[in-house]
Amino acid sequence: MVSLYKAHRCQESRVDALTRYGEALTATRSAILDPKEKIMMKMQVVSIMFVCHYWVDRKSIEQHREVISVLFREAVIKKQLDDLGDYMVMASFLNPQFELGPWFWEACHTIGTPRPVKYHQGSFLSLESGTMGELSIMMRSPKKNLRQLRSIYDVMQFEMPKVRQLLALATISTAAPNAPAMTIRVCSSYRVAYGILLAMTAVIGHTLRIWDTDLTLVGNSHDCVDECIALVEQCESARPYGANFVPDFLTMVWAATADGYRNDEMAEYLVDYEKDSIGADFMGQAMSIRERLFAMEARETAEEVKVILDPALEALVKGPVVSVQEIQPAASECVIL
Repeated sequence: MVSLYKAHRCQESRVDALTRYGEALTATRSAILDPKEKIMMKMQVVSIMFVCHYWVDRKSIEQHREVISVLFREAVIKKQLDDLGDYMVMASFLNPQFELGPWFWEACHTIGTPRPVKYHQGSFLSLESGTMGELSIMMRSPKKNLRQLRSIYDVMQFEMPKVRQLLALATISTAAPNAPAMTIRVCSSYRVAYGILLAMTAVIGHTLRIWDTDLTLVGNSHDCVDECIALVEQCESARPYGANFVPDFLTMVWAATADGYRNDEMAEYLVDYEKDSIGADFMGQAMSIRERLFAMEARETAEEVKVILDPALEALVKGPVVSVQEIQPAASECVIL
């Protein structure tokens, strides 16, 4: 990681960095295949390689997310998961190829915060791994989980101003001369947290609007986009390394804003961020997420479309096929023909 950082940031020998990266990949592969190695250690190693690969070739970085997801499942099944990290849940949430089974639900309930939740200072229910884990499951079949999705959405709407206020205070602290490193780290953590909230809010809001005509959801969606763009602009000075998380939430917000509100602006930022990573295709990723959202909507509303089909039209569709002989007399009477 250090060698790749120097090669990327300080323009030092890239050949040496890639050589060390190859050695690290070999060591990672050996660790994954070693039955004696703890699963949590494997996940940490893969997570480090995830960051390294970001600087080498962003195009195939999803492979690391898939490995994390597989190890995540193995850790739960073997009862070796001590903590439900955000990156584990996000890996499963962002990877459509990863099937979530009963084991995932078990992890959310066993390791997540017990319900009912008791608030304490500095805690946010919507940012807990257990909550995001539940969302990952509910979004696979949103229609039957609408009530729960709306509850989580309302919690996010309640907590978002609090996180935004903490971020504003942290940002002011980092502007002070000789701001300590810890202050900068705290500010960065609030930026990531706010980005996650914006992404989740946008996706859930888009899903709720399929069945709910409440105009408040539209207003909230546009507010979410405004806040998203403001956060992107705020992170501009931290590029490239302090803003690696920006494309992840920006792609989801763009994908979920299907009414086109400020889509062009978000698209410009995504294309611009592609310059920070070799092989990055953030617009392609965003369009892929939007396609999945549209496919989900088509799947979940298929039965409703069938029910509201006009009876006369349905009878016409199901009626007997008209023969050529029946058509010819009518055709001869047509003035145009």
